[in-house]
Amino acid sequence: MHINRNCHGGIFGTFLLVALVFTSACREEESMGPGTPEPPSPTAGNTRAGESDDDFLGLSGEAGGKLADRRRLGHRVVAVDGEPRPVTMDYREDRVNFEIEGGKIIKVTRG
Repeated sequence: MHINRNCHGGIFGTFLLVALVFTSACREEESMGPGTPEPPSPTAGNTRAGESDDDFLGLSGEAGGKLADRRRLGHRVVAVDGEPRPVTMDYREDRVNFEIEGGKIIKVTRG
């Protein structure tokens, strides 16, 4: 029986494999464990002193978008006149979601 001693990975390769498996298991445990933090509140994130997400209420969608741009926030319209619009389900603290009725923003959430 011939044993190939010319293994390129050797001990280092084995160590690397074990380290990768261990770190991926830790990440999964962190994201799924009971200590997972709640998402930030709807007004958390990029608000500065004197600024509030309520500042968007009553603005047109276009004006709300310009205000969001000045605050360096992403923005999107998630509903118009009670009709939901297709959106991605990813949560982004630096994005505001607008619900518009009659051409005016009536609700603002983060995500």
